[in-house]
Amino acid sequence: MTHSGNEENALAGSAPDIEAWREARERLEDRKRRIVDEIRSYPTPIAGCDAQFNHLLEERAAIGRELQRLEEAIEKSRGGLPGAGGGSRASRG
Repeated sequence: MTHSGNEENALAGSAPDIEAWREARERLEDRKRRIVDEIRSYPTPIAGCDAQFNHLLEERAAIGRELQRLEEAIEKSRGGLPGAGGGSRASRG
């Protein structure tokens, strides 16, 4: 019995997808770390109307939401197995 390319990909698993998810997560986490560092080093006092600082806060929140969606997509792609996401929720800040 021969398998089509799609069947072979399904049988072989989704290693390329997992690698792509991992790379996307790493890029997002790296960007979030840089933003957090920038927020920490922001000169004080910070006015509530500081547009640049507020933008950093918004960007950090958006990346957090994107990381959450990515983790959910990873879990779904692995069949929703517990711990399949591979990331620690405690490491998110």
